[in-house]
Amino acid sequence: MNKENILSPNSGLSLFESIKHVDENGNEYWDARALAKTLEYSEYRHFIPVVNKAKESCENSSQVLLDHFEDVLGMIIVGKGAERQVDSIKLSR
Repeated sequence: MNKENILSPNSGLSLFESIKHVDENGNEYWDARALAKTLEYSEYRHFIPVVNKAKESCENSSQVLLDHFEDVLGMIIVGKGAERQVDSIKLSR
């Protein structure tokens, strides 16, 4: 299924545009956990090899890795509304 052409139900935006974030400097980025969910990975850990291959491709094309991949900590809600800190990655175009 071509996810890029699927529209988010309420916004009219593509799924990728609907999960996009913009930082304080106007740079677009995507949270790796949200992207994995959008791409229907059953678990985030199954998406990590994809990110690692993207990092390798970035390095092979002489791009600065830190310009496109930033390790971050995020919060998720677990049982009964409690929150837990988890690792994620900010991904740029």
